[in-house]
Amino acid sequence: MEREKLKPLSSNQIQLLKKTFRALDTDSLSKRFYTKLFIKYPEVRHLFPTDLTELSTKLISVFELVIFSFEEQSRNRFYLQKDVLTPLRMLGKKHMDKGVENSYYPMANEILIQSIKEEAGHLFSPEAETAWKLAFHHLTTAMLSQDVPEESSGSKGSLRETFNYIKSLLSKS
Repeated sequence: MEREKLKPLSSNQIQLLKKTFRALDTDSLSKRFYTKLFIKYPEVRHLFPTDLTELSTKLISVFELVIFSFEEQSRNRFYLQKDVLTPLRMLGKKHMDKGVENSYYPMANEILIQSIKEEAGHLFSPEAETAWKLAFHHLTTAMLSQDVPEESSGSKGSLRETFNYIKSLLSKS
């Protein structure tokens, strides 16, 4: 897949992501997401385990990782930190190995936006929706990218290690 030019997020959009994420009941969000996904797209159900507990935790962890991994690369232009690109690419490869097709990503993103909108209620303004769509576009592009180097400076390559690293940075601030 040829890497497309990504539109950066603004500082205001990053703040909207964080604000709406913090207001979400993440257990309810993941249940809502999977329920809606399997109703609207039953053909993807076979790709998921029967017990979604662990997968739900991973889903929310990836959201948190992504939301808190945008960095300002130039004035008011935020992109995902380079250190998370390799683990996200590895996650995308893992999805591909399990049979997830590229066409499933927009389907999942659509259901995610609907689910977040329902969970966040009045906090989910049109501006917040735009920010979430853009963030998911960055996430999806990273996961589907084949041109991210195998080794990224400072990255151990594991999504969990990267998440823990970023979490440790956030706890210091």
